[in-house]
Amino acid sequence: MHHAYRVDVKALWPRLWPALPDPARAELTDAHAAYRANARLTGWGLMYLLVALWWWPAAVGATVTLATAWIRARGAAEAPADLVEGAVDLYGRDVATALGVPPDGEGLDRASGDAVSALLRKDGALHPESTDPPAGPL
Repeated sequence: MHHAYRVDVKALWPRLWPALPDPARAELTDAHAAYRANARLTGWGLMYLLVALWWWPAAVGATVTLATAWIRARGAAEAPADLVEGAVDLYGRDVATALGVPPDGEGLDRASGDAVSALLRKDGALHPESTDPPAGPL
Protein backbone atom coordinates (compact mmCIF):
# COMPACT_ATOMS: atom_id res chain seq x y z
CA MET A 1 0.00 0.00 0.00
CA HIS A 2 2.87 2.33 0.71
CA HIS A 3 4.17 1.75 -2.81
CA ALA A 4 0.77 2.34 -4.42
CA TYR A 5 -0.49 5.27 -2.33
CA ARG A 6 2.54 6.36 -0.28
CA VAL A 7 0.27 6.38 2.74
CA ASP A 8 1.42 5.49 6.26
CA VAL A 9 -1.13 2.83 7.22
CA LYS A 10 -0.05 2.95 10.86
CA ALA A 11 -1.08 6.61 11.00
CA LEU A 12 -4.14 6.15 8.77
CA TRP A 13 -5.68 3.13 10.48
CA PRO A 14 -7.12 4.83 13.61
CA ARG A 15 -8.93 7.29 11.31
CA LEU A 16 -9.96 4.64 8.79
CA TRP A 17 -11.56 2.25 11.30
CA PRO A 18 -14.46 4.60 12.24
CA ALA A 19 -15.10 5.28 8.53
CA LEU A 20 -15.62 1.59 7.75
CA PRO A 21 -19.16 0.24 7.48
CA ASP A 22 -20.22 -2.41 10.00
CA PRO A 23 -19.91 -5.39 7.58
CA ALA A 24 -16.29 -4.45 6.78
CA ARG A 25 -15.49 -4.08 10.48
CA ALA A 26 -17.06 -7.47 11.19
CA GLU A 27 -14.94 -9.12 8.47
CA LEU A 28 -11.76 -7.53 9.84
CA THR A 29 -12.66 -8.50 13.40
CA ASP A 30 -13.32 -12.11 12.36
CA ALA A 31 -10.05 -12.30 10.41
CA HIS A 32 -8.12 -10.91 13.38
CA ALA A 33 -9.82 -13.43 15.68
CA ALA A 34 -8.72 -16.27 13.37
CA TYR A 35 -5.18 -14.89 13.41
CA ARG A 36 -5.17 -14.79 17.23
CA ALA A 37 -6.62 -18.32 17.38
CA ASN A 38 -3.78 -19.60 15.22
CA ALA A 39 -1.25 -17.85 17.47
CA ARG A 40 -2.82 -19.58 20.49
CA LEU A 41 -2.66 -22.93 18.68
CA THR A 42 1.04 -22.37 18.04
CA GLY A 43 1.53 -21.52 21.71
CA TRP A 44 -0.19 -24.74 22.78
CA GLY A 45 2.00 -26.72 20.40
CA LEU A 46 5.12 -25.18 21.91
CA MET A 47 3.91 -25.96 25.43
CA TYR A 48 3.25 -29.58 24.43
CA LEU A 49 6.77 -29.64 23.07
CA LEU A 50 8.11 -28.58 26.48
CA VAL A 51 6.10 -31.35 28.16
CA ALA A 52 7.57 -33.78 25.61
CA LEU A 53 11.00 -33.17 27.11
CA TRP A 54 9.84 -35.13 30.18
CA TRP A 55 7.07 -37.30 28.74
CA TRP A 56 7.70 -38.50 25.19
CA PRO A 57 4.02 -39.18 24.19
CA ALA A 58 3.40 -35.42 24.34
CA ALA A 59 5.65 -35.13 21.28
CA VAL A 60 2.84 -36.62 19.18
CA GLY A 61 0.42 -33.94 20.37
CA ALA A 62 3.05 -31.25 19.86
CA THR A 63 3.75 -32.44 16.32
CA VAL A 64 0.09 -32.56 15.32
CA THR A 65 -0.68 -29.19 16.94
CA LEU A 66 2.33 -27.43 15.41
CA ALA A 67 1.71 -28.97 11.98
CA THR A 68 -1.91 -27.76 12.07
CA ALA A 69 -0.79 -24.29 13.13
CA TRP A 70 1.80 -24.23 10.33
CA ILE A 71 -0.79 -25.18 7.72
CA ARG A 72 -3.24 -22.54 8.95
CA ALA A 73 -0.64 -19.80 9.42
CA ARG A 74 -0.54 -18.47 5.86
CA GLY A 75 -4.29 -18.07 5.59
CA ALA A 76 -4.53 -16.64 9.08
CA ALA A 77 -1.97 -13.95 8.25
CA GLU A 78 -3.06 -13.34 4.67
CA ALA A 79 -6.75 -12.68 5.36
CA PRO A 80 -6.33 -9.65 7.66
CA ALA A 81 -3.65 -8.20 5.37
CA ASP A 82 -5.93 -8.49 2.33
CA LEU A 83 -8.86 -6.99 4.21
CA VAL A 84 -6.80 -4.03 5.46
CA GLU A 85 -5.56 -3.43 1.93
CA GLY A 86 -9.12 -3.56 0.64
CA ALA A 87 -10.28 -1.16 3.34
CA VAL A 88 -7.63 1.37 2.32
CA ASP A 89 -8.50 0.87 -1.36
CA LEU A 90 -12.22 1.38 -0.78
CA TYR A 91 -12.37 3.90 2.08
CA GLY A 92 -9.00 5.66 2.13
CA ARG A 93 -10.35 8.32 -0.21
CA ASP A 94 -13.19 9.05 2.22
CA VAL A 95 -10.73 9.62 5.07
CA ALA A 96 -8.49 11.80 2.90
CA THR A 97 -11.48 13.91 1.83
CA ALA A 98 -12.66 14.23 5.44
CA LEU A 99 -9.17 15.47 6.38
CA GLY A 100 -9.33 18.12 3.66
CA VAL A 101 -7.03 16.35 1.20
CA PRO A 102 -9.27 15.50 -1.75
CA PRO A 103 -7.52 13.00 -4.04
CA ASP A 104 -7.46 13.47 -7.80
CA GLY A 105 -9.49 10.87 -9.65
CA GLU A 106 -11.56 8.02 -8.25
CA GLY A 107 -9.36 6.71 -5.46
CA LEU A 108 -6.48 7.56 -3.18
CA ASP A 109 -3.38 8.53 -5.15
CA ARG A 110 0.29 8.97 -4.28
CA ALA A 111 0.18 12.74 -3.86
CA SER A 112 -2.82 12.64 -1.54
CA GLY A 113 -1.33 9.65 0.30
CA ASP A 114 1.80 11.69 1.00
CA ALA A 115 -0.27 14.64 2.19
CA VAL A 116 -2.49 12.47 4.41
CA SER A 117 0.54 10.74 5.96
CA ALA A 118 2.25 14.05 6.72
CA LEU A 119 -0.96 15.46 8.19
CA LEU A 120 -1.69 12.41 10.36
CA ARG A 121 1.86 12.07 11.66
CA LYS A 122 1.65 15.72 12.72
CA ASP A 123 5.33 16.19 12.00
CA GLY A 124 5.14 17.36 8.40
CA ALA A 125 7.57 14.68 7.24
CA LEU A 126 6.52 12.95 4.06
CA HIS A 127 8.73 9.93 4.65
CA PRO A 128 9.85 9.18 8.21
CA GLU A 129 13.54 8.66 8.60
CA SER A 130 15.42 6.91 11.36
CA THR A 131 14.28 7.82 14.86
CA ASP A 132 17.77 7.68 16.34
CA PRO A 133 18.27 10.18 19.17
CA PRO A 134 20.41 13.19 18.32
CA ALA A 135 24.10 12.82 19.09
CA GLY A 136 25.72 14.97 21.69
CA PRO A 137 25.56 15.68 25.40
CA LEU A 138 22.28 15.47 27.21
